[in-house]
Amino acid sequence: VTTGTSRWLADRLSDVGYASIRYDKLTSGQTGLGPYADGAQIARQAMFDYPPALGNKTFDEVFVQQARDAAVYLTQQPGIDPARLVLVGHSEGAMIALSVATAPGGAPAPRGLALIEPSYTRILDAVDRQVTENIGAAAISSDDARALEAWKQAGIAEIRSGEPPFPQQPPLPVPSASGVAAQLQTLIESYVYRRYRNRLGKTEDQIDPVSLASGAQSGTGSVLVTCGTKDFNTPCAPGGAPGSGVSALAAAFPPDVAHLASIENMIHQLRDIGSESEDAVPATAWPDYPFSAPLAAVLHRFLTDRR
Repeated sequence: VTTGTSRWLADRLSDVGYASIRYDKLTSGQTGLGPYADGAQIARQAMFDYPPALGNKTFDEVFVQQARDAAVYLTQQPGIDPARLVLVGHSEGAMIALSVATAPGGAPAPRGLALIEPSYTRILDAVDRQVTENIGAAAISSDDARALEAWKQAGIAEIRSGEPPFPQQPPLPVPSASGVAAQLQTLIESYVYRRYRNRLGKTEDQIDPVSLASGAQSGTGSVLVTCGTKDFNTPCAPGGAPGSGVSALAAAFPPDVAHLASIENMIHQLRDIGSESEDAVPATAWPDYPFSAPLAAVLHRFLTDRR
């Protein structure tokens, strides 16, 4: 499914007179694995099984540095004022934008940040919550639920307490699983025992967006933080404790730096699904729903104020 979120955001920037640059994050688009490719890998394999040349890098070396380089490249183009740079990131991209803002390296300090449906806590905490909620909602036996939960927790603990290379993956906890239980087991295996079980994943998990936000300097510029009321991936969780949702991330910024905008009926892919529940809208149907007009209005006001 092609969601088109980045193109839509770029068009909103253009509407207000901002030039922008979008780039293929490594492992995505035509870039794929780029210089880290290790033989023929289909996109699905690349999502979970990074070749050693990439898996042994740190998240900052690869993904955050890519954003810094993109910012530098943009400011070197004719007609671009490097003193009026805005970083816009969606989901994990918002965490990357926040990382660049707090540690710009050779990139210019941004005048503003737009964190759209941002990763709001350490990545394995987010995976932990999402999988636990899926297990709780699944029609599976209590024994299978306990086994899957314990396997997930053990894998996360091993990543956080150990150092790569990690030992061989332990046996599947429910080898005879079928149906939803098998899907959940594959989900845990794909992320906890493959995607994040390397140096790249471990160092990504070490990034705490709340800590980054609390240390942000007011001189970085105003920050827009959005959360859709029907976003399962990055929920608003109003009034929640740190790590519980996007509202806690927004509250972690110094006073008067960040503005939190709650967008009614918006899912993680920035689509407005109206009265539908998110569970009732499969990924294949996302393009059938319009992008959120309220989000477009919020972005327009924020970007106009930054000009």
